[in-house]
Amino acid sequence: MNHDEAKLQAKAVALIRDAGGVVLSDSCSRGSPDIVALVEGKVLALELKTPGGRPSEAQEVRMRELREAGVCADYARDEGHVRWAVDRLRVESSA
Repeated sequence: MNHDEAKLQAKAVALIRDAGGVVLSDSCSRGSPDIVALVEGKVLALELKTPGGRPSEAQEVRMRELREAGVCADYARDEGHVRWAVDRLRVESSA
């Protein structure tokens, strides 16, 4: 993770916690998302990428596996996308 992704990660963790979410993981292992959190009882997995950054093959495989398992797994390039992902889970939780 580069410096810009680390800054985004700190902001993303704060946004998730501010939304009442619980961050389960914010460390990296090969292919795993940068952040795995619970938001209103739903799992959110985020892979953080700076503009122009590309996911590795291992990351693409893991994100596909998570989605197939029913996890909200997505890439976030900025705070706005993190907010969108959190808000999407909140809406789904209230439905």
